[in-house]
Amino acid sequence: MAAMFSDSLKRLQVPAVLTALINDTTGTLIASNYVDPNTKIAVIFGTGCNAAYMETAENIPKMSAVGLPPKQGMAINVSPACVHMWNELMVV
Repeated sequence: MAAMFSDSLKRLQVPAVLTALINDTTGTLIASNYVDPNTKIAVIFGTGCNAAYMETAENIPKMSAVGLPPKQGMAINVSPACVHMWNELMVV
């Protein structure tokens, strides 16, 4: 999707370079964490449920080969799609 969006920017001659494509939850987390570094989690409740949290690179085993500093912060988008949870809550 990012490649298609980037191609569209070029085709339409939009003077912008795509550096990241994120969803609303991750965007909310990154923006809030920028303003207040103590922000560690974001949750969006809408037609579904999405969540993201801040983690350090040292706690993400598959990122070890990338060579990031161990304390480098990263946003982890979990998007749990809480449909089943909502159905269970609605029954109660």
